[in-house]
Amino acid sequence: MPGLKLWSLSTRRTFNNQILHIIKDEGAYSTMHTLLVHLQTAHGDQSPIIAGLLLQLDLLLEPRKTSVYREEAIDNLILCLQNSDSPSTQLAAADTLLTLQGRFSYSGKPLVRKFLLKRAGIDKHYRTTMRSGDDQETMEEEKAAQEWEKKMAFVLVNHETGLIFEALAEGLKSRHAEICMECFVSATWLLDMLTHLPEMGIKETARICLLKRFVSIFKSAKDTEDKTIAMLALSSFIHDPDGIRDITIYKKDISKGLREFKKSSTVAFEMLKVFSEGSESSIVSSPKHPQNNGCTNPDQHSISRRQGRNLRGVGGTPQLFAH
Repeated sequence: MPGLKLWSLSTRRTFNNQILHIIKDEGAYSTMHTLLVHLQTAHGDQSPIIAGLLLQLDLLLEPRKTSVYREEAIDNLILCLQNSDSPSTQLAAADTLLTLQGRFSYSGKPLVRKFLLKRAGIDKHYRTTMRSGDDQETMEEEKAAQEWEKKMAFVLVNHETGLIFEALAEGLKSRHAEICMECFVSATWLLDMLTHLPEMGIKETARICLLKRFVSIFKSAKDTEDKTIAMLALSSFIHDPDGIRDITIYKKDISKGLREFKKSSTVAFEMLKVFSEGSESSIVSSPKHPQNNGCTNPDQHSISRRQGRNLRGVGGTPQLFAH
């Protein structure tokens, strides 16, 4: 189904939505049922593309209600991300996840990485990669992109109590640099989005799966942009008491790197401020979760357990970012 690639080629979120609405209006349920059938029979590296389109259509049709289409689409993306026996399937799922954020350059490439750098206060050229237009049009596009991003992030992280973070932790262990990098960017995006979404009881799962890994990336990354993105991910853990407690365990490991960004990034400044205030008030208690090298929540009914799989631990430094 090569035509399915079209859903990720537009640079404009409002235009993407119009295309999806046209497909929906032609007969949403029949279209989604057809996609579901194709999803269940497609080859591994094709199914994530179908799952991505199915998920987007479902989100337009029933944004506030779960459905079998949404469940099947996200289940498929997660299982493909965890399929280390098929790098092509993992990569297809990682590619699809990047496009779901909803921002694209004029040439159709996902802008997630540049957008994260902008959020961290580093990339000053984000708008130049977008399609040119007047200020009113740009504001409308950004509003549409923000609304879409929140809806998409909400359904992804809320699925099976944050199971997407387990899958991304699996992808980060890949020996293939492209898979590792794309999972790194998507994990940062979703961690950052947790700070913009209502409390869903998912932050603990995210910390168990990714905190130790991102500390390792931040310490070992040589590329400034990689280090900046890792810093943004780590900053997502300073917005609640449990997160502050757990990340402060690694204060000595990351403070030096944060000071390097202090003058150029408000994110680094805020993190150092939290560490400083924590020291003064003795906020740190004994570590609870960082010593856990696995990322499976014992109370979580994950797909991996339903299929009898045991996830490996997520400690250590990703090969892509190691010295």
